[in-house]
Amino acid sequence: MSELGLSLVLVLLVSTGLFMVTVRLSETLSTAKRNAFAATVMFLGVAYHWLFRDGAAFEQLLSHANLIVLSNWIPIFAMILAGLVWTNTAILKWRRALSVFGLVVASLYSASSPVLGVAPQCEERWDGDVCMQTTPWTCSPASAATLLKAHGIPATEQEMAKLCLTRQGTRWMGLYRGLSLKTEGTGWRVELIHGSIETLRDNEPAILVAELPEDLPNRDEYRRTSGWIPGQQHAVVFIRFLDEDRLVVADPSFGRELWRTDELQTLWTGMAMRLVPRTPVLNSMRNQVAANLR
Repeated sequence: MSELGLSLVLVLLVSTGLFMVTVRLSETLSTAKRNAFAATVMFLGVAYHWLFRDGAAFEQLLSHANLIVLSNWIPIFAMILAGLVWTNTAILKWRRALSVFGLVVASLYSASSPVLGVAPQCEERWDGDVCMQTTPWTCSPASAATLLKAHGIPATEQEMAKLCLTRQGTRWMGLYRGLSLKTEGTGWRVELIHGSIETLRDNEPAILVAELPEDLPNRDEYRRTSGWIPGQQHAVVFIRFLDEDRLVVADPSFGRELWRTDELQTLWTGMAMRLVPRTPVLNSMRNQVAANLR
């Protein structure tokens, strides 16, 4: 079984174990305490979905290629709720059974959703050192191939689409998975960035998550000139700053582009991913990366 499959089994085993523990615990609780417990679990589940659903917060705690599965706690919350519902005798038994069945199905689907389906079929097209996306859903795999090539690691859009578990788009932790697998055994590791423009001033190449705000007054100009779709995220590769107000970006849809700092401020969500040396003695490798992107 693959590591991805083992990670999936682990999440399902933990979820099942917590279901059984919750059933035993719930049998000792009063109705009021059980309801309060259920409300707390639902609140935590919603908070997790909105605050940690991309899995990035877990990267510092568990640096693992399969964070896309291991950081998904929705199955855990669903199975704890299932345990609370199953022991709630105030609900008719058939309704309890139906509710638990629905929660189990939801848990299984949530846990396995990253691996369902197949990656889109891609072509092989490069514009110089920029891998061009050949499907509407593969901006992240193409950007990953560009970043990897700059670090001396050969990759293709198709290969990265498979490793990133791309379907109709690529999840953030899917991109993390693809880059982590491709850098195994190399002098590089993946680092996540959440910050401002100043975090890019060291001129280290990085994959940026960009998005045209739906409420931007001049959004139609971006749509007309560059094809941006309001509210739809797009991956590009930051190359370097030319000066205080200009920077080079590799867009997998158009190739190399010159952006202004105010455009970066408008489009960048603050999320980025880059490769950094595994040990300080490898810092000299950064100069070679910069040379590869000249």
